[in-house]
Amino acid sequence: MPHLGWNEIQNRARVFASKWAGETYERGESQTFWGEFLGIYGVDRRRQGALFEYSTKKLDGTRGFVDLFWPGKLVAEQKSAGRNLVNVEQQASEYVLAMSDDELPQAIVVSDFATFRLFNLLTKENMEFNLSDLPKHVQAFGFLLEQTTRHLAEEDPVNRKAAESLAELHNELERGRYVGGILNFSLSG
Repeated sequence: MPHLGWNEIQNRARVFASKWAGETYERGESQTFWGEFLGIYGVDRRRQGALFEYSTKKLDGTRGFVDLFWPGKLVAEQKSAGRNLVNVEQQASEYVLAMSDDELPQAIVVSDFATFRLFNLLTKENMEFNLSDLPKHVQAFGFLLEQTTRHLAEEDPVNRKAAESLAELHNELERGRYVGGILNFSLSG
């Protein structure tokens, strides 16, 4: 998986939120929505083994279909705008409770396009936020990048300023056609 920095991920989340604002139609747009959501983090759904409409047993023995299932990572359920997300979260939880240990995801996320509800099964943290606020919450999905989920403090302003200065220096050297070693380091992440 490519390594993306949080600034790039936040920028991608802004574009995603803008593009999907006002969407309401689950049946026609769910798969595209979740595929592009994973793209925010540089995740290629097919390459990582995430599946749409994954057939699974529920606790009562009946079959259900998980909208997006990434074994070991994520269960995502999508509904049309205005649906009760608590009920949708219960539906997703039923799927997870019936899964084998090797399939268990790190999180459940449900959405009606306008709102996200995220439940991290490892930390037991639960959060809800609007699509427009996704860029503020991208780090809550850090587990998608194979990172341990943890609270991350805002970047120290001094470190941010230093990174911006290095980026400016890098760009100036590049414009001046400098080809030395300093241009070989990565500014992302």
